[in-house]
Amino acid sequence: MSQVLPCCIVSENMDVANDNVIPQKTTFLLQLPTELILNVLDELDLRTLLLCKGVSSWLEFAVLPELNCVLQVCCFFRNVISETAIFQYKIELFVNGMVDGPPDGLDVATRLDRLVRRQAAWDNLKCTEDKSVDMLTGSVWELYGGVLAQATRREFLTFRQLPSQYRGISERVWTVDVSQIDLRDFTFDNAQDLLVIAEKPCLL
Repeated sequence: MSQVLPCCIVSENMDVANDNVIPQKTTFLLQLPTELILNVLDELDLRTLLLCKGVSSWLEFAVLPELNCVLQVCCFFRNVISETAIFQYKIELFVNGMVDGPPDGLDVATRLDRLVRRQAAWDNLKCTEDKSVDMLTGSVWELYGGVLAQATRREFLTFRQLPSQYRGISERVWTVDVSQIDLRDFTFDNAQDLLVIAEKPCLL
């Protein structure tokens, strides 16, 4: 990796007035198979990937002919990163504060498209559908992780998974019998399959 990245980054201490400052191997990088470059870039952490994508934008303002060779390589890297779905997917996940989950049979391009459309919908507050959910008779409820849970006369807890078109989540409803518990409050974490119930204290 150290043999590749220095060709894309210009050091602040580099003497660009020296004709020999630009390594000859920058042109060699352009001759490498694209598949090999993709494999190398795929091993980069996100910060380095973004740096490799953005450094060519800085070099575009440079007018020194000595930087032309480096600029060609950096522009090539930028185009590869910008036009490759897996790299854009990693960047969009970071921007949206999300992590990659199970693919569920979807390729990277489809997941990227859903992620971009989801973020655009949030940015413009544009819903894919409107749905009203009636509140049940119980007074205790909780909304967490896309799941709405409500107590039903303190006998059942009704859980409703809210649908998401972009995330491929369908709506479903299930109940938990709590009739043997004098329910006071509850919380849950659906990702951990965890339900915590606070029971009313018994008065002597």
